[in-house]
Amino acid sequence: MNYPKKIMEKISGYLRQPEHTKEMLLGNCQLNEFPEHLLKCKNIETLILDENFLESCPTQIKNLHNLQIFSCNFNQLEEIPKEIGELPNLTVLHLGWNQITDFPYVIPSLQNLNMANNRLDRLPSAMTECHSLQCLNLRSNRLEYIPQTIQQFTKMETLDLANNKIQHIESTLEQLHKLQNLNLSNNLLETLDIASSTVKSLLLNRNNLHLCSVKGDNLEHIYLEHNKLTAQNVHIDARNLQTLRISHNPLVHFPQMSPCTRLEELYLNNCSLESMCADFPQLKMLNLEYNELQKLPLHSPHLRFLFANNNQITHIENLAICKNLQYCYLRNNSLEKISNEIGNCVQLEELDLSNNKISTLPSTMENLKNLRYLYLENNPIDKQQQQKIRQSLPHTYISF
Repeated sequence: MNYPKKIMEKISGYLRQPEHTKEMLLGNCQLNEFPEHLLKCKNIETLILDENFLESCPTQIKNLHNLQIFSCNFNQLEEIPKEIGELPNLTVLHLGWNQITDFPYVIPSLQNLNMANNRLDRLPSAMTECHSLQCLNLRSNRLEYIPQTIQQFTKMETLDLANNKIQHIESTLEQLHKLQNLNLSNNLLETLDIASSTVKSLLLNRNNLHLCSVKGDNLEHIYLEHNKLTAQNVHIDARNLQTLRISHNPLVHFPQMSPCTRLEELYLNNCSLESMCADFPQLKMLNLEYNELQKLPLHSPHLRFLFANNNQITHIENLAICKNLQYCYLRNNSLEKISNEIGNCVQLEELDLSNNKISTLPSTMENLKNLRYLYLENNPIDKQQQQKIRQSLPHTYISF
């Protein structure tokens, strides 16, 4: 081996007392071949070889009987030796960002497998026989479909299938009774009907979905951005939902949803929305930018962030209840006045009213002691009103 001095010293350090070496951290060490001398460390439990130039692993790796964690991300591996299936205690195997085309070996003890950014064009049958798997990352491969054998992942909790070419998902996903996190973003799905009693996080953004039904009592986070969904063709039944991202869809109207009294974050920007009438009492973050709204009804006293730039808003309803509002963005709308109720928003720190039709502000603005930034560019506010506004908000940065 001909490596820089620091790397040789590091390797030599592991070899001084090989029987006592439990951990080898050789990531980003410019290795172009596996340092076989390290195989003398029979009791090693953790071996990290990320970010090197390895093209293969030796078959003798099977002799590391105590190995529990093996990470070889960001190398140039095209295959893995069958002997890796003989490691009785291996629980974590990371082989992401290589050039591997198959995974033909059953590893009964394996719990966490990362095969992201490889060249898999199917779900290997041996992989589905790794019955202890709890976390599987197959993002950025070449998968086109997921077979029914996926139901064998009875202990699976996190499944990442993002950035593939998947067009269809079998309903057998519903039989993964421990699945909590499912990522199917950036695939080719057109329709999806999924019901799960365990899934908490469901990522479906950047597909071709035009029909979607999602049901789950434990669902907390749903991402549906950048699809082709209309309000009539999406149904969400998730009473414990906390985050819904459904921006960049041609919704026009608000979609069908069961009552979501725990919803805290709602992203509906770029949806061609003409109306917004949903009532979410716990909402803290609302993004409605780039729609066609004329009225803006507000229902949540907990709202902290409101993004409603680039609409046609002429009227804001129930502003008085927004006592916790901190950031409010209403740029590029058709507002001619702001209600006196703005004075109730005493936590407000930033308010953008640029590019509207406002000529004056209510006197209650002086109640906004926490307001740091007020943007009023491109409004018909004369010099006298500008001076009055500055006097009422002496500690606020104001731009006209």
